[in-house]
Amino acid sequence: MLNGQYDRAIELYTRAIELEPSSAVYHNNISLAYFRKEDFQGAEQHARKSIELDPKYLKAHIKLVETLIEVENFRVMLIPR
Repeated sequence: MLNGQYDRAIELYTRAIELEPSSAVYHNNISLAYFRKEDFQGAEQHARKSIELDPKYLKAHIKLVETLIEVENFRVMLIPR
């Protein structure tokens, strides 16, 4: 993904989504860029949109699960012991 240039990838996929808002692939790809930036809110939002657009798109389901696992890991780390 653009050799770690996640902000640039997000910018380009945002433009692509503006042109083709019904593309589950574009939403999943931007989800991956947000995930790599550790912006899990953005990753979750776009993974869910990708699934909404194409419920059979397995990669989007996987990205959503990976994102939710990361969110839970951060939540667990914040619990005082």
